[in-house]
Amino acid sequence: MSDLETIQRNDLPSGWRVVELNNITKLSNVKFDLKDLILDKYISTNNMLKNLGGIECAKKIPLTGKVKAFQKGDVLFSNIRTYFRKVWYATSKGGCSNDVLVFSSIKGTHSKYMYYLLADNRFIDYTAKTSKGTKMPRGDKEAILKYFVHIPPLTEQKAIANILGKLDDKIELNRQINQTLETTAQTLFKSWFVDFDPVIDNALKAGNPIPDSLKPQANKRKAIKSTLPQATQSLFPNRFVFNDILKKWIPEGWTVKKLGEVSMCFDSKRIPLSKKQREYKKPSIYPYYGATSINDHINDYIFNNTYLLLGEDGSVIKKNNTPFTQYVWGKIWVNNHAHVLQGNNGVSTEHLLVFMKQQNVSPYITGAVQLKINQGNMNKIPFLFSSDEINDKFSKKINSLYKKFKSNFEEIQTLTRLRDTLLPKLISGKIRVIVKN
Repeated sequence: MSDLETIQRNDLPSGWRVVELNNITKLSNVKFDLKDLILDKYISTNNMLKNLGGIECAKKIPLTGKVKAFQKGDVLFSNIRTYFRKVWYATSKGGCSNDVLVFSSIKGTHSKYMYYLLADNRFIDYTAKTSKGTKMPRGDKEAILKYFVHIPPLTEQKAIANILGKLDDKIELNRQINQTLETTAQTLFKSWFVDFDPVIDNALKAGNPIPDSLKPQANKRKAIKSTLPQATQSLFPNRFVFNDILKKWIPEGWTVKKLGEVSMCFDSKRIPLSKKQREYKKPSIYPYYGATSINDHINDYIFNNTYLLLGEDGSVIKKNNTPFTQYVWGKIWVNNHAHVLQGNNGVSTEHLLVFMKQQNVSPYITGAVQLKINQGNMNKIPFLFSSDEINDKFSKKINSLYKKFKSNFEEIQTLTRLRDTLLPKLISGKIRVIVKN
């Protein structure tokens, strides 16, 4: 029995009914061959994002076998560790792995309303409690289909889905804007500190030689007119010199420092909270980062400022050997599986963020089974330092981007809380929607 049955059937609004999930949906298990599948139409538990975060493009598709088909309007539910709340309303047809359940609505049930039934935290909790297995718990399909749900008339289903959908649309819009802001910051960093576009522009204008390794980029720059203000452009040199540390050409006058020289790491300064403090300042109050389970508070620390989190545990090292990096602010929980950094000596935290997102850390990873980046190795990562003036200009540009990022993110959090508060009340009839005839 689900918790929804605690509301007596005779207390339901007029026209509403309580039914098992299998009365309004069916699990689809139609298979099709992999040769008909393209990468951006493949969904697995790996590219479904937590907490209704949608999906990202899959990194790969299976090499053999078949996948399950889904249609536009189906609801996809990750059936591994269901407490991650990976639920997606399909906006197109495609194929998914066997660990993803495909729910198709039955006539009389609005598909988007069904999505919100499956996105409800009470349903997520129910699937977690009835899951089978310990290390990799999977939802029990039979138990899931016996879950009791509230079903209003179709017109009210559509109205409820419309209200919640508008909140989700704004959440998704903010996410997309933030992705654009991050891409803009990354593009600017690459232009200034990787491709050296302003330096190449100055060298071409002065008639100075371009190193062979930079000539392809120089040819591209010949067809592009720089949009930098002259005051900023003049801060960049117009020549290149070979650097023996990086084994490549860098702008004249620039130096190579170590990451430890341009950042402050709090690993040795943080103090574990007492058991009483941990119980008081729970992750439900403050965001939690750095571990696979929010129930593990043995080595937790709390911070209050703007930081960069750098993954230490090898499980967060991506395939291109760049580490997990996240921009965080305010009061946060962090355990000892993440380094906490701030910018220092003329380099902002935001500058460190975009630097680390493009940094190959493979030479600094240790361990055979449990890969990690320890603090000593992390501090040795070479950092190309231009000048205080250029770093200041760069930081001002990207700091304005991350100011918008923070504002959008905080609005996402507010809208998410509002949606998650309204959702169970709307789909249970505790809050009614006026439906105009």
